This record gives sequence, C-alpha cells and structure tokens, in this order.
Amino acid sequence: MINVFQRRVLESAAVRDLALLALAVMAGIAVVAPSGPAQPVLVLLALLLLPGAAVLTRLDTPDPLTWLGLAIVLSMAVDAGTSLVMLWAGLWHPMVLGSVLGAASMAALIVDLRLQPKQARP
Repeated sequence: MINVFQRRVLESAAVRDLALLALAVMAGIAVVAPSGPAQPVLVLLALLLLPGAAVLTRLDTPDPLTWLGLAIVLSMAVDAGTSLVMLWAGLWHPMVLGSVLGAASMAALIVDLRLQPKQARP
C-alpha cells in the first residue's frame, strides 16, 4: 500500500517528466520551424534541463530546488563533454549533437514514466 506522501512524489515526478517531454517536443519543433523569438529560449531551456533530467531519473533528490540545480549542472557537464568530444574528433555538428542529446533524454524520461507505476506497488 502506498501512503499519501509517496503517491504525491510519484505524481509530481510524472508531471515533471511529462513537462520535460513537452519541452523537448517544443524545442524540436522550434528548431525545424522558421526562426522566431521563442526558438532560442526553448533550445536553451532544453539544453539546460533535458540531459541532466535524464541522469536524475535514476537518482533521488530531496526537494525540487535541489533537483533543478543538479539538472542544470549535470546538463551543462553533459553538453560540454559531448561538445568537446565532437571538437576533438573534428566532427562539429551542433544540430546533430542537440538531436542526439534530446532523443537520448526523451528516451530516459519515457523509460522513467513507464517504470513509475511498477515502483508504486509494494
């Protein structure tokens, strides 16, 4: 049996994962669509949140602000590390990098959404 607090935590994680998936989809559409004022904002938000959120799907964080700080720091580390590898390899393609990071992050978030109901059972 799940208590009320556990249910709220699982529901908030599901809402957070769905919001991040929506952000990923909007950023993908913004990149493909003609330039507009929302494009840089959506792409920056996606780069600052998605890779770190994908890593944090497997970690417990004590509160939302800690989660946000860790997501931003981890995202910046993943973005910088993968960019550095691409530069060293002489294969600098930022659109491909963004697409791969976005797809991998979305996959991790979807897996997290699929596993949440299984974790809710005693």
